[in-house]
Amino acid sequence: MRIMNMETRSTLINTGDRKQQRERRSIWSPLVTSVALMLLILIRSLPQNFDFASIAELFLVVRNTVVSASQAKAIPAVVSRPFETVWEEPKSSAELFDRDTRIIWAYWDKGLQGMPELCQHSVLSWQVRNPDWKVIILDDHNYQQYVSVSDLPTTYFSLKVQHRSDLLRLAVLIRYGGLYLDASTLVFKGFDQIWDTVEEDKLMLTSLNKLPGSGLDLFNNGLLMTKGTNNKVLKIWQQRILEYSEAPGLTLAAMKEHPRFARVANDWDDPSLGILADMVPYHSNLWMLDDLIWNNDEGVAEHVLHLPKLRWGFWFLAFPHLITESKRRQQLLLGATGTTSNNETNMFIPPVEDPDMISWKPLGLMSAITTILPLVFQDDRDMSMRLVENTMALKFTSHDLGIIEFGMKKFGLKHTLGHLYDLAVNTTSYPIQQATLDGAEAPVLVAKQAIEVPQ
Repeated sequence: MRIMNMETRSTLINTGDRKQQRERRSIWSPLVTSVALMLLILIRSLPQNFDFASIAELFLVVRNTVVSASQAKAIPAVVSRPFETVWEEPKSSAELFDRDTRIIWAYWDKGLQGMPELCQHSVLSWQVRNPDWKVIILDDHNYQQYVSVSDLPTTYFSLKVQHRSDLLRLAVLIRYGGLYLDASTLVFKGFDQIWDTVEEDKLMLTSLNKLPGSGLDLFNNGLLMTKGTNNKVLKIWQQRILEYSEAPGLTLAAMKEHPRFARVANDWDDPSLGILADMVPYHSNLWMLDDLIWNNDEGVAEHVLHLPKLRWGFWFLAFPHLITESKRRQQLLLGATGTTSNNETNMFIPPVEDPDMISWKPLGLMSAITTILPLVFQDDRDMSMRLVENTMALKFTSHDLGIIEFGMKKFGLKHTLGHLYDLAVNTTSYPIQQATLDGAEAPVLVAKQAIEVPQ
């Protein structure tokens, strides 16, 4: 093993950081410019009461969203220090919960009351759609009740809050099972039906995109569900994250030299990654999951069920397709029958028709934003219902919330996105329906590589 002194390592890191900053500007700057052009195009479709001051405010909100998304992905220096106190081992699942208890987990460092209002609304949607489930919000004061000190690396307190949540979600799902959701996830369906039908050893999750050449899925951990405890996939993934977190690569260059990523490093040069290429160090935990599943290490693939990303994933990925397809179907129906009535048959868009590839390049994202931004200032109740009917749960991000809050401040709930938030918690307007596994499938695998990776 090559050992370098701290001065040399610091020089390499600083050089790598400067290179990453240049690369980040080269990727994100066109996106900011594209957003400006997109807003100019959208001015024609703005409502009459939408003055130029509001247009300027909306532009700043969208621009800040893009910039904050870029800045939030920076990886801080990692410092190893022991925990000040070693707490007692958490109680077992049998000691804490009845056998039939179904749990939805989330983490917010400041707890439920410290969440943004829209995240609190999301948590309410979990309770409304799944009234028999127990919701537990982990925070920096209560996590020790459910997580062992052995579940966390010595670098825990220097990690980004998102990476700390990665570790906590694995710890509680391994020990207790259940469903983990990012706090900004809005839920439209109940989960009882799929919980009752899926096998205990399965891990259900969704993805960000599919690589065009290999067809491999870039998995995401914003939604993880497993009925049983000690899920095999989660345990192996947890061990790899723990080992890596003790001495992580802080730059893309450092990650490319790390043996943990030997089988996936070449994929980071894939042009289709778009802005995701700029987030590789931030997504290091997800790349370890990809590596584990793609290569079917220890036979984990048989325990994975991949949920369709446009029905369970990010809203800005799902809506462009669902909106475009919904409008197309409405036009066909209008031509054939003279009506666009919102009956169940007319609204349903089969997941099999979802595109495999979603563009993460600046122009692709601009196109997506152009499609979804009108949801903030247009009042289309029918479209809201169509979107809800065709999705199970949708993840918004902390960066998106500014855009949605802008719409709430300007129009209350009387806009298309506002109706989505209302429908999620209003069982009178949208009675409880059960989620389905339509479109779920086994993961795509690659042939075993010659490179051996440490287990």
